[in-house]
Amino acid sequence: GIRVHGFVHGPMLPTEVQGSSYEGMMHISDWMPTILSAAGITDLPEDIDGIDHWDALTTVDAQSPRTEFLYNIDPYYSTMVHMDDGSINTMLTRVKPRAALRVGDWKLLLNEYCVSYFNPLEDLGRPEGCGQDSCATPGIDVSSTNFLFNLITDPYEETNVIDEYPDIAKKMMLKIDDYMQDMVEPHFRGTDAIAYSVWARSGFITPWVHTETPLEGESTLNASTIGRGQDYPDESEAGSFEDGADGGVESMAL
Repeated sequence: GIRVHGFVHGPMLPTEVQGSSYEGMMHISDWMPTILSAAGITDLPEDIDGIDHWDALTTVDAQSPRTEFLYNIDPYYSTMVHMDDGSINTMLTRVKPRAALRVGDWKLLLNEYCVSYFNPLEDLGRPEGCGQDSCATPGIDVSSTNFLFNLITDPYEETNVIDEYPDIAKKMMLKIDDYMQDMVEPHFRGTDAIAYSVWARSGFITPWVHTETPLEGESTLNASTIGRGQDYPDESEAGSFEDGADGGVESMAL
């Protein structure tokens, strides 16, 4: 999650910071070097993503050593393709990446697309609106918008100021391009209609993969078939899943 709270306590914290709050920008990857530093281990690999915050956590009114925060980069748009054999596969296209980046007080949302809200208790069908009917499989031609927010003057991200500060937005877009050059390729999970149909029938996200011998009349599904083209009689039950990751700590109690 983003903007989650953390709690640190123990005799290693100086008296003057106990009971205080640390408002510094911090990413989940920062915990490893921070904890090791607290334990007196400072000889860390140079290529890790995390930053050591121990000095800042133990100093009154200290500034965070982190000034930049990459929330996420999703470089793919996906399209469900119906194969000649009746199976459904996912075609990935690497264009127009969706991403979010914070630098200092600024946060950029790149190629954000609109998905209508709908209540699954009232309507399990995919919603219509904003030119997009699925948050998991946006098409290449879906309309998207870029947003720039100042998180100090606008912490709830209500006013898009990208037209007022085009130079800041451009610099942040170039940073996202730099990240994309070195990023590890995401592990995209392909379409799995059975997972979606289990949710649609029960209303709950539950295990749907069976590795034991199926009962008579039960379809066989195992880990080797998840995400690959499969034969489904009802194409309307098709859904899709993809991996994504973000993690952030923006305040914590000490």
